[in-house]
Amino acid sequence: MPARYLNLPELVLTDAQWDSLQIPVGIAFSFSIHRWAAWWSSIRARRGATESLLALETWDELVKPNPALETLGADVEALLVRNLKRRENFDCYIVPIDACYELVGRIRRCWKGFDGGEDAWNEIDGFLPTCACAAAKSSAGGDQRMSDLAFTIIDARVEPYAVIPTLLFRLQITESSGERIHAIALRSQIQVEPRQRRYSHHEEDLLIELFGAPDRWSGTLRSLLWTQASLMVPGFEGTTVIDLPITCTYDFEVVAAKYLEALEDGEVPLLFLSAGRSSRAANSASASSRCPGRKRRNTECRSGCGAI
Repeated sequence: MPARYLNLPELVLTDAQWDSLQIPVGIAFSFSIHRWAAWWSSIRARRGATESLLALETWDELVKPNPALETLGADVEALLVRNLKRRENFDCYIVPIDACYELVGRIRRCWKGFDGGEDAWNEIDGFLPTCACAAAKSSAGGDQRMSDLAFTIIDARVEPYAVIPTLLFRLQITESSGERIHAIALRSQIQVEPRQRRYSHHEEDLLIELFGAPDRWSGTLRSLLWTQASLMVPGFEGTTVIDLPITCTYDFEVVAAKYLEALEDGEVPLLFLSAGRSSRAANSASASSRCPGRKRRNTECRSGCGAI
């Protein structure tokens, strides 16, 4: 997952364009831009991020005067926008997608009442300056060196002795520059890719709540965030293989859990997004660097629903 933070103080966004996005709250982020669809999430209340489909014509109108948006990485980067409630005045940043979901989690944790309360808005007010500082550091030419790492999911298996149902994904990490890695603080986001499999008529009926009628699925069938996980990877040279444990929740307020429950059998295609920081040897001293984001569609690594 990219670690780029970019401040866009000169982003051209008019009040009319903001209204055309049909975002009912003051802060939102785009999280998936494809040729066929553009998705926005509005950050609001305890429900977290509320997704909405944006017409591509509307998105194209926004991109035309803002060429920086053409560099936005689909699914791994987001355009974070806050409406400052002043005429055509917005805070705009390109940030890693996990930063947006971090903000969603912070707001959900402290939201109170109808408007969130003072604590929720303090979280927002404190988060955006953090984005600005990260963007300033990047533009000032801070240490942007990235370790040359590649991530591959080899297979998955059930942990038979876990108290909570758990899947173990065997993760292979390869460092190709020849440096020794002392440790990696790894973050992984796992998404379900519903478009990558077929569905029975019974499954289609059960999935109407998530995606609407099947005849609309060309526009509504989208990636679902399943879970996020953190892992400390011990030191290695060349290649290492380590288990990435993922607990399987029974919380059916989680959209991905509802999706998995609707499947009768077969396979679940997953998309793994990994990023983090590595500690490596550099001139006989310890140095820290970002792990380059990797967007990997693991069509060979799928988990059987019956095993969860």
